[in-house]
Parts: sequence; C-alpha cells; structure tokens
Amino acid sequence: MNGYLIADLDGSVFDSGGKSWGDESQAVAMNSHGKVSSVMNRQQRLLLSMLTAGDLTVVPNTARDFESFKRVQLRFTDYAILSFGAVILQPPALGQDFGQPDPEWDAFIRPQSQELSRELDYVLSLMQSTAERLGLCESVRVEELGDMGMRLYANAKDKSPEQQGMNRLQEACVVHLPAGWWVHRNGHNLAFLPPYLGKDKALSWFLRHRADPVRAAGLLIGLGDSASDLPFMGDCHYALVPKRSSVVAALKR
Repeated sequence: MNGYLIADLDGSVFDSGGKSWGDESQAVAMNSHGKVSSVMNRQQRLLLSMLTAGDLTVVPNTARDFESFKRVQLRFTDYAILSFGAVILQPPALGQDFGQPDPEWDAFIRPQSQELSRELDYVLSLMQSTAERLGLCESVRVEELGDMGMRLYANAKDKSPEQQGMNRLQEACVVHLPAGWWVHRNGHNLAFLPPYLGKDKALSWFLRHRADPVRAAGLLIGLGDSASDLPFMGDCHYALVPKRSSVVAALKR
C-alpha cells in the first residue's frame, strides 16, 4: 500500500502543553529549556506503527517552526511542512536528522512575507492595543512569530485557565483584520495569519512538485486535530481526527 500520511504533530501524533490521555506516555519533545513539553501514549504509538507498517510515508504538516521541530525526538525520513506551510524541508541527507529548506518553495514564500510586513505590523498593533483596552495584558501575551528569518504571523497566548479573555480578544480583532487574513485558534493560542500561509497551500504544492508520483497516486491520509487542519485533510482521501480534539468538540456543540 503506497501512499502518504500527512500528519499534524501536536495534538495528533502526540500531545503537548500538559494535555495528555491514554496510557504509557513517553516523552517525545522538549522545550527550549530542555524540559519535556510533549508526550506520546501507547495508543498514539500503535496508530503510527499501524499506518507506517502499511507502507505509508509520514510527512509532518505542523505549525512548529524549524527550531521546535528539531526538538521532536521522532525522526522523519521524507519531506516536512513547518510553520503553517511557510517552510518545506527536503528529506534529510544520509547521516543527517533534518533536511534543508526547499529553495523553490522558499523563493515563493519569502517575497510574500516581505510584501505583507506592514500588514503584520498593523495586526500586531491591533492585538496589543485591543488587549490593553480589554484589560488583558496580565494574562495575554502578544508576539510575532516567524521562521528561517521570515516574519510570518501574529500570535497571542492566554495563561488564564478560563480563556474568556482570548475569546473577547478574538471577537474584537477579527472584524478589523486585513483582507485575506485568517484565524487559527487552538486552546490558549490565538493566531492571525496572512493569506499566503496555509498547511493546505504547502501540501498542494508538495503533491504537485515534490511528492513521489507512485505514492501520490496511492492512498493519502490526513491526520489533524484543529479547524486549521481541515483544509489540508480535505486534500486527502481519508481524514483521521482524535476523539479528544477541537474538531470533535465543535461537532458536539
């Protein structure tokens, strides 16, 4: 059975941010301070083993940037899509753990990042001023995130357990976003992203230009846990969603 498993990582292949379920959890990723930040349970290991035993090649499709991707202790042998599609890594060379950024995709994305730099400045200012107006500065941290020297998107993290402040921040900001900007919400994180970014956009390019033709013509399975994963999963033949995910929670409402 030739094909690809296009897999979101955090919340799908393993769990991060103190969230966990199942049993026999093992550390699979560290934070920048060297402490365990992600764990993989027995059920997740069984799923990954079952799918890869069927000759599916894993292509990570993650919001993680290159530095945080390097701290994942699982090793992938093919391409990897990072930073919501901003970076596509080539397969690692022999003896290497990680590949290099694909130069053709980088040449396509980098100019767009530069062109929308002023819009990013505006969105960052919008988030910060709105957080101040709503009195959220003690619990919400607004920051710019990027990768490989590119400025990419605006992110806010809410350290309060209720997340009500994040809901208010999202509602107040979303009507003022520039055209084409979109929202990613996952738990305590709220991100506003420019129109050129998207896991689905990067996957479509990968399948057209870099995927092995035999595997691309085989079975494509998408694995993800959040609404921002649904577009790339829609490009696959089948979609796998963890029971404990924001996608399933939304269906139950």
